[in-house]
Amino acid sequence: MKNKKGGIELTFSPFAYIVLGIVFAGFLAYHVSSASAGILVYEQNYAKQVALLIDEAKPDMQILVDFEEGIGVAKKNKRGSDLVGVDSKTNQVWVNLGSERSYSYKYFSDYDVNVYDDVRKNLIIINIGDKVWSEVIVDFDKEVSEGELKKSIKGSGCESYSELISKYAKQYDVNSVLVLALMMQESSCNELAVSLDESSYGLMQINTVFERQDNHKKVGHCGDYGLSENVEDCRKELMNPKINIPVGIQILKKGYNENPKEFECENVFYSGWERALRNYVGWGCDDFHKNYVEEVKDKFALLEGGDLNVA
Repeated sequence: MKNKKGGIELTFSPFAYIVLGIVFAGFLAYHVSSASAGILVYEQNYAKQVALLIDEAKPDMQILVDFEEGIGVAKKNKRGSDLVGVDSKTNQVWVNLGSERSYSYKYFSDYDVNVYDDVRKNLIIINIGDKVWSEVIVDFDKEVSEGELKKSIKGSGCESYSELISKYAKQYDVNSVLVLALMMQESSCNELAVSLDESSYGLMQINTVFERQDNHKKVGHCGDYGLSENVEDCRKELMNPKINIPVGIQILKKGYNENPKEFECENVFYSGWERALRNYVGWGCDDFHKNYVEEVKDKFALLEGGDLNVA
């Protein structure tokens, strides 16, 4: 499944996700045992891997994760139940294998999530339900300092792009946390991301295909914002975060500047930065396009909450 500009949407069968979960757990067991790590490292790694699986999952999936190593650690520390769970109010996975405090890690999925352990079967069981929408009030116009961005970005997996986001968000007068939320929405901060139809590239999933719409405006951005007009050269350039990030920010800001009027889609109204996000993703009124702004807003709100690693 694919959006305008190429937001990536992975599609796995439930069976594939079961295998994926076991592979993650196997890697975890090797990693922590080879490092002779303590209980906290086990808790951290399980919490992070479960959060990652939740963020990659789709509705109506059940993910089974091999939890034998974690249960073994818990038994050594005389803890036999309630080893893992989620706090749906704060979107945090928590794991406690016997330490004084649980280790928690945030996830960004907006689906209904249930996580629990089955000690008898040596499994963590993750159930993914439907989307859960709440009224999220955000301020995309708020000024964000470099320190505030660093606090927001910590633990998101996007830390290496903090300076670039801060630099270009400031240059083009865009909220840096909004840029981060948009980047996470588009590529999960994978600078080598390519959309399923191979039209959109890099961190901000910049569209490179020249198409014609009813109003005869091109969709692809090769030849704009300093990008090469040659599509193949343009795609290579967009794999460079130093090029991709400022181009994405400029596209977002241009959409904000050039579309001052309110946009309506099935009795939902978009203005200001929300309209700019609709310009970024496209104007369709299907569920994907309608949910896009809410998903970015949810990520923005979670990121504004601060440190994503909560011990």
